[in-house]
Amino acid sequence: MHPFVDMELLAREFNKSRITLGLNSPVRMYSSHRRMFNAMASGAFFLIRYFPGLETMFKQREELVWFETLEECVEEVGYYLDHVEEREKIACAGREWVLTEHTWARRVQFMLEKL
Repeated sequence: MHPFVDMELLAREFNKSRITLGLNSPVRMYSSHRRMFNAMASGAFFLIRYFPGLETMFKQREELVWFETLEECVEEVGYYLDHVEEREKIACAGREWVLTEHTWARRVQFMLEKL
C-alpha cells in the first residue's frame, strides 16, 4: 500500500502523468470515485474500467474513456499516447465536467435519481 499523499502532491503527480488509470472493481456504480474526481479535477486524462452506470455520469471519449478488458485497456493506452491533442481535449472536458457538475447538490440529486 502506498503511503498517504496530500492533495497538493497528488494533483502534481496526476498532472505529470499522461494517462491516469482507474482499475476499479466492475461493480455497479463502484469505483474509487475520489481518485477519479481528483484526477479529472487536476486536468488528468482518466482511463477507467467500465462499470454499469458510468455512462449515466460521463460521455465516453468526451470527458473520460472506459474499457472493459485488459486488451482494450492496453489498446486505449497506446492510442491515447499517440493522439496527444485528442487526449488533452478529453482531459480538459473531464476537468470542466468535474468542476461544474461534481458538487454536493449535484451528487445528492444524481444518487436520488438512481435509487
